[in-house]
Amino acid sequence: MVITILSILAILLSIPLIIPGKIDQEVTRIINAQIDGEIKFENSNISFFTQFPSLTINLNGVSLKGSAPFRQQELLLAKRLSFGLNIPSLWSKQIRIDEIYADHAKVNVMVDEKGNANYNIYKPTGNTAASDSTSSGTALKIEAIYLLNSEISYKDESIPFELKAQNLNYQGKGDFSKDIFDLKSQLTADHIDIYYNHVPYLLHKKLNAKLLTKINTNSLELQFNENNLIINSLPISFIGKFAFLKDGYDLNFKTRAKETDLANIFSALPPAMAEQFSRTKITGYAEISASLTGQYIAATQQMPSATFNLKIRDGYIENPKVPVPVTKLSLNLQTRLPDLNMDRLFIDMDSLYFNMGKDYVAAVFKLDGLKEPVLKTDTRTDIDLEKWSKAFNIEGLDLKGRLVMNLKADGKFSKKVVRSGIRKVDTVWSTVPKFSLSSRFSNGYLKFTALPAAIEKISFNITGKNTDGLYQNTMLCVNDLTLEALSSYIKGDFQ
Repeated sequence: MVITILSILAILLSIPLIIPGKIDQEVTRIINAQIDGEIKFENSNISFFTQFPSLTINLNGVSLKGSAPFRQQELLLAKRLSFGLNIPSLWSKQIRIDEIYADHAKVNVMVDEKGNANYNIYKPTGNTAASDSTSSGTALKIEAIYLLNSEISYKDESIPFELKAQNLNYQGKGDFSKDIFDLKSQLTADHIDIYYNHVPYLLHKKLNAKLLTKINTNSLELQFNENNLIINSLPISFIGKFAFLKDGYDLNFKTRAKETDLANIFSALPPAMAEQFSRTKITGYAEISASLTGQYIAATQQMPSATFNLKIRDGYIENPKVPVPVTKLSLNLQTRLPDLNMDRLFIDMDSLYFNMGKDYVAAVFKLDGLKEPVLKTDTRTDIDLEKWSKAFNIEGLDLKGRLVMNLKADGKFSKKVVRSGIRKVDTVWSTVPKFSLSSRFSNGYLKFTALPAAIEKISFNITGKNTDGLYQNTMLCVNDLTLEALSSYIKGDFQ
């Protein structure tokens, strides 16, 4: 047994010595022949033990710059870039490279405001140099790619969008030599950050993913057929398509978190919100679905459309700052944002309900558009606002008082142009939703952290109605209004 093991080790150690010494130079020449740029490295070696049991050519201290207009910035830095050799092919006419390993790599993908990307480094198909390299005795027939303990930065200023991943490990397997192939991937990352429009939406989140992707190298299209992710504790599945266009992207993504614990959703919230709920007990059942479909073309400002839906049942939120928990939390929410245009925002919240002891909130709310919105709501509440704001960790605001309200509204806000005289033109509201309102507020207190003083002793009774939708027929009565701020106060009634 010992002799057998020693014999195997001797073979493993001797193979790199009997392989022609120019093989690492051949690999470098092949790569540089197929990219619009130059890969540089400090030194190289051939070993069985770097990525055992694969025999690999190892390029140490690797750097690769991006394509124009990013030729001075690094696209790839790696402690070691290894190419796995197909051992039987060493004794054939053509040596085959079938694996790529990037160890402690930094991948830096950049897209400028005009949509120019730094990853367009591959030479067009049919390039003479590239063709010669594949017929020179060495062939690239990649079947697996590995990223080990690496970092990825993706920054697209045309959207703007930014993604950062640290301590990332990736394994992707497929026949990369085919024009169309399936790529099976496993990915873990200890640290994921996502920014949209320079606002953080995910910070310091863990990611675990299993992906099945169909790749078409001719059309530069990716089809995500079976994909499961875990963001912190939130399990998500998604399918979709992503295609590179000449001046943008074609997107069709659908994602869903089905039958998950409500606490899992809070674990994946944007950082500013997640920190607020870190010491809060949360239970219940939830479902999330979302989509992003359409083309993104930076030059014409064409944007995809988005949807987001959320369902919550039997929600329970217990904050140690509040003696009474939120119970019986229920929500049905559907939203649409065509062309990512806020003026076309659509919200359908057909139910929101929760209790805090004897206090309650019950609401239905529908909104279509923002410029001239169509609104429908039926809202009833009797609640202590101090308990509510503490339970939901409303930061930057100290709010107290009891609010009793009953509001029903249905209709459209619309505008019209009114001319008075020869030159004066005004735009005024012409219609408002029909509504009825009764509201009572007592023992109120309002203090914004950014302001030096509070508004205190707030109280009022409000009644209002509009029966025909005409703006001029709106009636609003405010009785018993009082409030104090610093040494000033307001008391009165008006309508």
